[in-house]
Amino acid sequence: MNYRTKLGLAFLCVALTPVIATGLLVRHETTRWLTAQFDERARAVSASVTDALALESERIDEVLDAVSRDAQADNELRVAVVLGDTVAGYLVDYAPRVMRRTPLEVLMLVGDDGNLLSSGHFRNDFGRDLEGLPAALPSDGAASLLRVRTPDGQLIALVRATRFAIGDRMMMLVGGIRMDSTYLRGLSTDPELTVRVSGLPLDARADGLSSLSAVDVGGVSFRSAVPFVDVAGPDVSVGGVWLEVTHDTSPLDELLADLNRWFLVLLAAAAIGALVAALYVADRMSRPLTELADRAARIDMNRSGDLFLSRRNDEIGQLSRRLADMVKRLRESAGSLRAAERRATLGDMARQVNHDVRNGLTPIKNVVRHLSEISEEEPSAVGDVFVERRRTLESSIAYLEELASRYAKLSPQTRREACDLASLARQVVEDFRASGLGGAGL
Repeated sequence: MNYRTKLGLAFLCVALTPVIATGLLVRHETTRWLTAQFDERARAVSASVTDALALESERIDEVLDAVSRDAQADNELRVAVVLGDTVAGYLVDYAPRVMRRTPLEVLMLVGDDGNLLSSGHFRNDFGRDLEGLPAALPSDGAASLLRVRTPDGQLIALVRATRFAIGDRMMMLVGGIRMDSTYLRGLSTDPELTVRVSGLPLDARADGLSSLSAVDVGGVSFRSAVPFVDVAGPDVSVGGVWLEVTHDTSPLDELLADLNRWFLVLLAAAAIGALVAALYVADRMSRPLTELADRAARIDMNRSGDLFLSRRNDEIGQLSRRLADMVKRLRESAGSLRAAERRATLGDMARQVNHDVRNGLTPIKNVVRHLSEISEEEPSAVGDVFVERRRTLESSIAYLEELASRYAKLSPQTRREACDLASLARQVVEDFRASGLGGAGL
């Protein structure tokens, strides 16, 4: 991995890190805000549902209070309750007759022993033994869910109970309104929030009431426990169900999915832009170093000129000037080294020449000294001695001539060759430009 690639990767990481961090932060905050909005809507609907149910419960209680007052003032009812079977017809028809004058859809008159005296929603249900019903319904007047039989099947109602006395006998009025899917949909003021009843018995859901126990398609935002009393069967069954407000999270999920897609698109665009910018910046930053490397490759210690001169005032300029100083010192050191080598070579050659010349001159010197001594001692014998030593002189002279010829060959001979002046001029201009001193007009 070269320096340019490393620079590009470094700039890419530096550019993408704040983009990714900002995107993740925006996504987190947006998700939190949207979830909070959904929760706030769910709380508002939950509060409205609670208020609506409380208001409905109060209305039912008001109706039951009015019916109980009328019942206490109804002499025929008092007689029917006291005499029992003697005037049973009036007692059986009492609840259906009264219920028609009220908004109630369920109305039962129950004795303190649990005997169903009259049923407004199912006339033929009178006389049933509902032992345990008075104790199952809350004594504090809170609303409950009650499942009862009707001529058409069953229904679940939101009921209240009130107790009153006729003579010395305690009576209980149980009244309420039908609670079905239509009623539950009317409780929600937000189309994305659903009110449902969960925890109903399986047989209740099988009797066409499955809409009250819809499958949970979202999150539960509100849950309230409600007593559930079942008198549709042969016995009284007591339990509990949940009144829940759920919100459909699919719009939120779709919105978050769109947010994720846009985040990925923006991240990809930012990555491409950062990559292009990183490559550009890395190329701009590595280009001076590449030029310095190219100049360093063209350094010639035998040629003058400075390839590293630069007018830059940054670190690259400082590096160029230091390289120029280093090359200058290297050239000076190389020149000194070459001079020292030449001196050493000349000294060795001078010693060798001296030795070789002495080898040739020594015999000649000896012959001349011998001839000089003969000429002083015996002048007439000089000619004979010369003839005798002539070969020594000739061999020494021949040796010196050969030595001179051999040393003459060590000197380099100059040769004349054709030269391309235009190419030489272009090379000089290129070196001048590379040094950083050349202008754009060169």
